Amino acid sequence: MNWIQVLLIASVLMLLVYLLRSRSNARSKAWVKVGYVLFVTVSIYAIIRPDDTTVVANWVGVNRGADLITYMVIIAFAFTTLSTYMRFKDIELKYARLARAVALQTARAPER
Repeated sequence: MNWIQVLLIASVLMLLVYLLRSRSNARSKAWVKVGYVLFVTVSIYAIIRPDDTTVVANWVGVNRGADLITYMVIIAFAFTTLSTYMRFKDIELKYARLARAVALQTARAPER
């Protein structure tokens, strides 16, 4: 194992610790934490055995493992971007409804 693999594995493990600690509240879903652990497990395996990613890539019709990982990162980025956009739009709608409710509660009749 060379130094870059050690560095990458340490980085992935630090990411896991950060993600599990930052989402340790009661609202966190168990499947999200399982997803984190699965991601870390697959990442460490791909770092230790990079040639196996080429085998998996050939199974799905891609020539190189690096290309397969790039495609998966692009899909994950698109999903994350869309999810964040939808969440922000939902929050924006909630703020607008809250502002309307406050405006209606504090409304005064016009003076003549």
